[in-house]
Amino acid sequence: EDSKTNKVVLILDCCLSGLAAKAFLRGSADSELQSLSSARGTYILSASTGLQVAREAGEYGVFTKHIIDGIRDWKAANEDGNVTMDSLYSYVNREMLAEGSQKPMKWDLNVQGELIIASSGRSKRNERAKEIREMLLELSHQGFLPDSIPCVFG
Repeated sequence: EDSKTNKVVLILDCCLSGLAAKAFLRGSADSELQSLSSARGTYILSASTGLQVAREAGEYGVFTKHIIDGIRDWKAANEDGNVTMDSLYSYVNREMLAEGSQKPMKWDLNVQGELIIASSGRSKRNERAKEIREMLLELSHQGFLPDSIPCVFG
């Protein structure tokens, strides 16, 4: 109640963790969780559905391992070079499904805009555009492209 924050992230890497968010949404969860619902943006990520166990992978659970990898190695970054709650969940979900492990879950309540967890300061779009310009320049130097290429806007 005393917190000045207006965005809350709850990440649960435990067996049957999908049940916590469902209880929260039904309004029957513990009063501490209930107090989060007034925040302007409550994000809940769980390692599994309400019927699955959460697998371990060495030092961490599989879910936590992918969260760490996605943020640390920028694998979960979106086109703007930011790791948001949505891009992180998409990355973790994709990785866990590829492994055939449990299904992570995501809920968001009262969300306004995106919550950026980490920012690389580099846009993937800008990096890709630079690579394309360099490739076109190289093809032009090799004689595969005309000196000028007309631009057509439609």
